[in-house]
Amino acid sequence: MSQVLFKLKNTNPDWKIDVLNVKISSVKSSGTFHFPDENDGIGYWTDIVQDHFDIPAEFAEVKLDGVDTADITSSGKGAVFMLPQTNAGWDPEHDPQNRNGGSYILINCRINKVKGNGTEQIWPSEPGACREVAVPLAIDWKIGMRYTYTLSFGRGAGYIPPTEVDGGKRILSDDLLITKCEVVKSIIE
Repeated sequence: MSQVLFKLKNTNPDWKIDVLNVKISSVKSSGTFHFPDENDGIGYWTDIVQDHFDIPAEFAEVKLDGVDTADITSSGKGAVFMLPQTNAGWDPEHDPQNRNGGSYILINCRINKVKGNGTEQIWPSEPGACREVAVPLAIDWKIGMRYTYTLSFGRGAGYIPPTEVDGGKRILSDDLLITKCEVVKSIIE
């Protein structure tokens, strides 16, 4: 298996962001594992099935007030274990409805802009509501490896998910919500 962890980072001092959950979408969800033999000591997967499957990372709601960072999962809490796999990231500009099955991250969030002594909700438009935004994710997960993704909120807000009517449309500005998706690979201990 491959292990996936998430960190959240807000680089915009004028934003307060509430994140309810994070999911990895359009990934391979099942297959057949072949146990290692005496000679190689490493197992492998075959018959891996590609489908539109959402894998949630379990964690409590996270609030990022201004410039802030949150480690939302750890190897002991909220870690997502996935089949080792490769998959192209969703291409919202050329395949907004994701007919090619590209992978992406869904972030269920609410974004408020600091205004004077208060805040004004700028995503989604319904007061108090949260809504998912999508960010493309190219995958190349290897067996026995841990992948930590740092999702940095900037000035925009990603894309409307491909499962919605306006899928692929940018949210709030031409900049992406996720200005960085850093990946740190390490061996699962």
